[in-house]
Amino acid sequence: GGAATFDTLSVMLKQLTSGEHARISSKFQNDWVKGQHPSVDHIFEVSSKNLEQSWKSYKDALATSGHPTSVEQHYHGTTIKCNLISSKNVCSHNDCGICGISRNGFQKSRIGTNISFKRFGHGFYLAPHSSKCHDYTQGTHTNRAMLLCDVLPGKKCTFTTDQPHLKAQI
Repeated sequence: GGAATFDTLSVMLKQLTSGEHARISSKFQNDWVKGQHPSVDHIFEVSSKNLEQSWKSYKDALATSGHPTSVEQHYHGTTIKCNLISSKNVCSHNDCGICGISRNGFQKSRIGTNISFKRFGHGFYLAPHSSKCHDYTQGTHTNRAMLLCDVLPGKKCTFTTDQPHLKAQI
């Protein structure tokens, strides 16, 4: 089927074709590592020229300074407080994480606004497992929101215990 595109506040929401939906849904299910995964009913591709330009500038700056620039896909569980699924438009509600991140990217001022515990200190939390991020979603009715993001993880380290004193270099 054809893809429908919706434009709101310079953010484009594109409803995926059935093939794209199947691919992303399968990835979500394969990345689920505990218990039974929920169904994936709706998937939108979010794009913003401003955010894409910021991403490219950041990646170029990393490359210029000799830092790793390999891209990985990780999930981020967040809130949904609006009618995004039926309206196909991002809202301006301050507590709607999915729309705020879609409009503005990850904002330092929003860190910890929905989850006060910071296992690895003050920073943005993304993970390769959809099941981990699903634990941090909050929704309306039966809908929950999760983003599948391209990330530049940089230098990685592994911890086996909580490290709440860490500070992200944001």
